[in-house]
Amino acid sequence: MESLKQTDTITTSEKTIENASFEKTYISPIFKDILKYSPYKLVALVLNIITVPIYTLFLSPSDYGLYSISIATLSFICIIFSDWIGLSALRFFEEQQIKHNVAQYFGTLVTLLCVNLLMMFSCSFAFRDVLCDFFHIPQRFLLIITILIIPIAVRALLLQVLRAQIKPGSYSSSMILNQIFTMIFAVLFIKYFALAPEGIIFAMTVVVTCIDFMLIHQTRILKTISFRGLKSSTLLKLCQYGIPLAVGQLSLWIMTQSNKFILQHYKGSFANGIVGVSYNLTYSIILSLFSIFIMAAMPRIIKMYEMKQDVTRTISIISGHLIGATMPFVIVFSLYPLDFVHLLANSKFSEAYIVIPAMSLSVMFMLLAEFTTIQYHLVNKTYIDTILKLAAGGFGIVLNILFIPKFGIVAVGYTALIVNVCYFILSLLIVVDNIKWKFPKAQFLIFILSSIPLFASYFVLSRIHTPFIFNMITLFVVYYATYFWLNKKRLQKIKT
Repeated sequence: MESLKQTDTITTSEKTIENASFEKTYISPIFKDILKYSPYKLVALVLNIITVPIYTLFLSPSDYGLYSISIATLSFICIIFSDWIGLSALRFFEEQQIKHNVAQYFGTLVTLLCVNLLMMFSCSFAFRDVLCDFFHIPQRFLLIITILIIPIAVRALLLQVLRAQIKPGSYSSSMILNQIFTMIFAVLFIKYFALAPEGIIFAMTVVVTCIDFMLIHQTRILKTISFRGLKSSTLLKLCQYGIPLAVGQLSLWIMTQSNKFILQHYKGSFANGIVGVSYNLTYSIILSLFSIFIMAAMPRIIKMYEMKQDVTRTISIISGHLIGATMPFVIVFSLYPLDFVHLLANSKFSEAYIVIPAMSLSVMFMLLAEFTTIQYHLVNKTYIDTILKLAAGGFGIVLNILFIPKFGIVAVGYTALIVNVCYFILSLLIVVDNIKWKFPKAQFLIFILSSIPLFASYFVLSRIHTPFIFNMITLFVVYYATYFWLNKKRLQKIKT
């Protein structure tokens, strides 16, 4: 009996040491990268909070709806012709670095990007009438958008190179400057040149072009790149990985953006302006802030996988912290939707509060699905991710066509939630290479325990009728103080 007890004690001790070693070796570096990316994300959060009231002050709901449609059109074209090249660059950078083939790799990427941009201009010119009719935008907007795509495509590639080089400081500084100066120039163009909403797109073109030169310097791509000895095998590998990824992103676009065009068809630009504000108060804030988890984790998870390490535990732990970090925003936005809209948007857009709860929860499931679908990227089977997105996106289109004519903007919010939940569930059911998402029990328990004082505080605050801004700050402080304290206790327990 004593020997059995000794064996159990040794086993428990070894497991504790293993857990502590795992946290130190694999989890801590990810959180260090999160901290390095956090200045950009915090500034992005502040800028998004500032941008919405400024844009809603200068733009009517109809103008804001036209701006929203233009950005959705821009993202559609970028997905087809440029975004997938940058994502492919991130996926194979480590492999090419091990082979000491980075110079030719950069040459292949730039060549591929140039060919795609040439195809984009040809298609945009040839099908300009069809595109404008389909997306319900004036032709001048399509012209501005196609010009803007050039610097945006270059930026997308160079940002992924920075991620692959694991330079979060450079990434953050570039994106902070991008957002600050875009807002400044947009206000100047709108206010002093009466360019509403074209002024925002003009501002993006000017600022992104300047940022591209900064990124070229930060990545040192011009000092490294070589167009000699380009390998068709590398080009083929990029296309085999990236083109299905582009289709998958297009499916994601269908999931998140197609409802704007269906809404435009049935309800017009005014309704689109209302939905656009609800998106910017939920997706733009929550997604821009908490996508930092996948941004920091993805390069290191790829590196672990290339080194034949088990990545399932890392994915589980980081996704658990994602839930714990994101859910208080979802809860607070859902408890005070009207107050939240009145705080950050002009009163012309008050109706946006109707879909705030559904939109908030929807973006949380979208972020979570980023972790459950990493498996398809690691084994180069992105076509599975594409199929799942097409299935969920197609289901969303059907729901939107059925319910938007009757329920308007309400249907947009709850359809978005249903679609993202379906996508998440499908990614749990389809498992490859045994990279199965494990439910993060420890992190979820900490979230539940941290939520108890949050709801207790809400109950007290609702009885004394304090201002919304005070309530929001109080609830966040109570939750995150509890969350960090419980996590600290858990880590101390592992170490001892």
